[in-house]
Amino acid sequence: MMNKILKHFTTVVILLNQGTLRHRGVSDGGVLFCLLFWTSKKVKESIRALHESLKLFQMKLSTITSLILLLLLCLSINAQPLKEGQQFPNITFTQLFNTNSKEINLSSFKGKLIVFDFWGIYCITCIKSFPKLDSLQKKFGNQIQIIPVSTESKQTIAAFFAKRTKIKIPDLPFICSDTILQKLFPHVGNPAYAWLDDKLNFRFITEGFNLNQNTISALLNNEPTKLVRYESGRTIKNIINKEYENRIEYLSYISRCTIGYQEGYNDSLKNRTAGIHISAASITELYLAAYNEGDKYNFKRVGRLHTDFKNPVNYIRPPQDSSYGLWRENHSFNYELLLPLAMSENKYDKMKADLQLYFQLKAGIKPVKTKCLVLERISAEDNLKTKGGKPFNTFFRSSEYGTRTEKERCLFNFPFEHFSSSIGIWLEMEKQIPFVDQAAYTGNIDISLSEEAIETLSLTLLNKELKKYGLHIIEKEINIDCLFLSDK
Repeated sequence: MMNKILKHFTTVVILLNQGTLRHRGVSDGGVLFCLLFWTSKKVKESIRALHESLKLFQMKLSTITSLILLLLLCLSINAQPLKEGQQFPNITFTQLFNTNSKEINLSSFKGKLIVFDFWGIYCITCIKSFPKLDSLQKKFGNQIQIIPVSTESKQTIAAFFAKRTKIKIPDLPFICSDTILQKLFPHVGNPAYAWLDDKLNFRFITEGFNLNQNTISALLNNEPTKLVRYESGRTIKNIINKEYENRIEYLSYISRCTIGYQEGYNDSLKNRTAGIHISAASITELYLAAYNEGDKYNFKRVGRLHTDFKNPVNYIRPPQDSSYGLWRENHSFNYELLLPLAMSENKYDKMKADLQLYFQLKAGIKPVKTKCLVLERISAEDNLKTKGGKPFNTFFRSSEYGTRTEKERCLFNFPFEHFSSSIGIWLEMEKQIPFVDQAAYTGNIDISLSEEAIETLSLTLLNKELKKYGLHIIEKEINIDCLFLSDK
């Protein structure tokens, strides 16, 4: 096998010396690097075909160039992951967005700290990080280069941003239609960050919270830093020994956080049990899950959680800054509960008991008089009831993830709860005041509000348009149930 590889390596060297295997933007070293690291049957066949063609035919340079590009494509498809410490290959990227450059070769960034930001158009966390990427690039200037990388085409990315005008595109060059970097730096899910030092040596892949001012400063100054390597894609074993899966009747446990995808259970266990599984949660988040009972209650919503902790960092998830990895290691937990299907209605009571047994917080639900936005009926006449017909929904609001352009935001033959839930969530996010539905209306409705009313969420405009439906939204103090947590 090695003799065959050396034979093809020699062939490529000869072609490079002849000048026939050279192409603008692809160095001789780049071609040789690809051959050394990504040999495969397809590659060897491509080289042999190219070599024989050059010997038998006097082909035009344009045809040879096409064959070269095809060869390099085959090489890139068989890329192997880089190991920490290995130098990044001399690769030129031509599928770009948000830059006037026609191509990018990392050799032009030598001397800088380089960060590849792997993102996707369906990754909300990725999009939320764009302002941070932009500010970090501006702060460190020529010392670093952040490069967002996506598998989507340039056309898809351009269309994505064109429809989402509230997203501020970071002033960075984007690599599109990527396949090579995905293989050089394998990861499962986004965001993930691959770091290269000023000599283009691969350092590590990390999760998003490691990309911050403190980490970058430490790396630029060759100071020690506690980076958390990317772990989200790894698989971890479940806690049950395989020999016991057919015999388990009831199980619950609390463990320190372990990152990864847990192996599934066998069909026998899955089919006869119900349960709860939560990973990498703060203690407060575990209590919220237990007391919310799925989506039955609203304690995760604005203004419905009250905490009183001596040291909040032990119980509440902090911002994802340079210390987040250490916090996650010491203060986040996994929880799992498995119980017979016949007991499934009691699973959240069991979870509360488990949390209380271990964490021993004072936890309870109490009514609190709170300033709220309250939806009320102002007329006994029913002007909401649907006239029937095919359900129709344009009741959406623009956000940083999408721009809506409908002049009327309508719900026809949709449940009233859909209207109440949507308007409530928007108002809570915008006003940071709890929303309470006291309209006590059930059934399907027809309602249409203007684009301006929905986009601005002006209470004056909303109430003007809601009046004809016998509704209004008023700010007043009422008692709402709140979850109290304390370690005192």
